[in-house]
Amino acid sequence: MIDGRLLAPASAAWLASAGTLLLLERLPMSSDRAAWSARALLAFLAVSAAYAVLALALHRRLPRGVLVFVAGLLLGASVAAMHVHSLSPDPVAGWLDARVTATVQGVVTGEPIVRTQSRAAVWQQPSHLEVRLATGRVSARGEVLDVDLPLLLRLPADARPPPPGSSVLVVGRLSTIPANAQVAGSLTAEADRLLVVAEPGWVDATAHAMRVGLRAALVGVPPRAGALVAGLAVGDESLQSTELDEQMRASGLSHLTAVSGGNVSIVVVLVVWLATVLRRGLATRVAAALVAVAFFVVLVGPAPSVLRAAAMGGLVLVGMLAGGRRAGPSVLAASLLLLLVLAPGLAASWGLALSVFATAGLILLAPRVHDRLDHWRATRRW
Repeated sequence: MIDGRLLAPASAAWLASAGTLLLLERLPMSSDRAAWSARALLAFLAVSAAYAVLALALHRRLPRGVLVFVAGLLLGASVAAMHVHSLSPDPVAGWLDARVTATVQGVVTGEPIVRTQSRAAVWQQPSHLEVRLATGRVSARGEVLDVDLPLLLRLPADARPPPPGSSVLVVGRLSTIPANAQVAGSLTAEADRLLVVAEPGWVDATAHAMRVGLRAALVGVPPRAGALVAGLAVGDESLQSTELDEQMRASGLSHLTAVSGGNVSIVVVLVVWLATVLRRGLATRVAAALVAVAFFVVLVGPAPSVLRAAAMGGLVLVGMLAGGRRAGPSVLAASLLLLLVLAPGLAASWGLALSVFATAGLILLAPRVHDRLDHWRATRRW
């Protein structure tokens, strides 16, 4: 028997959240998105309140599955509208639309990624660096605003951005990013307009040193093999050439360098085994594994597949401690609901969709395929 009671509300919340994000992202201006997301949020909250009253009045007449499914729809839509509204606060939305020059103080939250423009104009650089930045203060047009927003910092290709966790002060031009639910906008700056205010903390510094150490250990290794090792270990695709990346995509093997459940499982098993060898109790083993999973997310970066795997691993570990159910479909659905509430922007991510469907295939389809192969005489030896 498969316990799939959470699959319906999780699917409903995901569908409504993705639909709301895709609809609001199509609006051309940040100010338009802010206005329409506020109206949508108020409408969803009003409908949710009315639905709660109706559900309490008719809970014995309507099927429980219908009530839960509709509740999932309203939850996903409301959370997505709230997320879009939080990415477009005034007056930042107007600054993004007007492409004003702003002074931004924030913290670098990711490793740099090289972006290549195949159709760049003559006056444009064919490639540039992109770094995630979490703002703390934004100043423009004589106004200073303390606001926490995710921005995409764009730097020249030859720039050397500071490591993740560094506090920086950047002067650049704000602009909108169409169809992107992960960041509020972009900040384009020259390398000499970036000033490091404070070095990263010990957690970020340790993770960055491990990534740099891995790249240093691969010096002298054949380039293609070294690139694959870095990708398999920590999802680092910076060493992959364009040719290798295209060959991986053409052969359908690009998922091998995407960190997900297999990597998290290895980390959890090793940590739990080590704690068991040291004769630690269940609570200590679970706590150590949770800390290891959290640090692993910092090490490899919060990619959608990593967050899905970490959420599932965390729920399984908590279930071990609490003695609750740890069935695969329930854990997958619960982790999806958790991610949609904590990071609604992931709902429209292809990375999350591929990771969820691949995991669902392993949980729901693989056992049946195994049973069929084991049942047939011709494939029983497989």
